[in-house]
Amino acid sequence: MGYTAQQAADATGKSKTTITRACRKGTISCGFDAHGRYDIDPAELHRVYPPVQIAPAQNDADATVCTDEIVEVYKQQNDDLRRQVAELTGLLSQAQTTIQIQTRQLAAPQKKRRSFRQWLRSWGADQTNQSEPQKAISS
Repeated sequence: MGYTAQQAADATGKSKTTITRACRKGTISCGFDAHGRYDIDPAELHRVYPPVQIAPAQNDADATVCTDEIVEVYKQQNDDLRRQVAELTGLLSQAQTTIQIQTRQLAAPQKKRRSFRQWLRSWGADQTNQSEPQKAISS
C-alpha cells in the first residue's frame, strides 16, 4: 500500500499541490486506488523528494531544564539592558543640563548692523534736511 497525496506531502514536507503536480508531469510514477485517489509508492516518492527528518522526542525533564536555562539567560540580558537604559538616561540628562547652561551663557544677539546702502541713504537724507549752507561772501 502506498501513500495518498496528503500522506506523501506530510512525509516529504512538500505541499499536496507539489506532489500531485509531480505525479501529473510523470516525475513521480503513481497510480490510482479504488476510490480514485493517488497511490504513490514510498520508494518512488523518496527517490525524488527526501523524507523529512523527524527530531527524536525529548523527555519533558530535558525540555524543562533547557527552558529554565534559556529563561535565566533572557533575565540576565533583560537586567543588563535595563542597567544600560538607566545609565544612558542619566547621561542624556547631564547633556541636556549642560546644553541649557551653555545656552544661558551665550551673549545676547547683537543688533543687526545697517548695510552701507542704508547708511548712505540715511546720510543723504540728513544732508537734504539741513538748511543750505551759506554762500561765501566774496569781496
